[in-house]
Amino acid sequence: MEKHKITDKKELRNWLKKNHPDKGGDREECSNVMSAAQSNGLI
Repeated sequence: MEKHKITDKKELRNWLKKNHPDKGGDREECSNVMSAAQSNGLI
């Protein structure tokens, strides 16, 4: 998540709007970011 500069829920939500697999984003990268967000307590 540091790579994407995601530090709070709002930034995560904005990142997902652009990078979710349903929007053409990479499934593996999205999965990694979501796992990191969960580990950091953002979700």
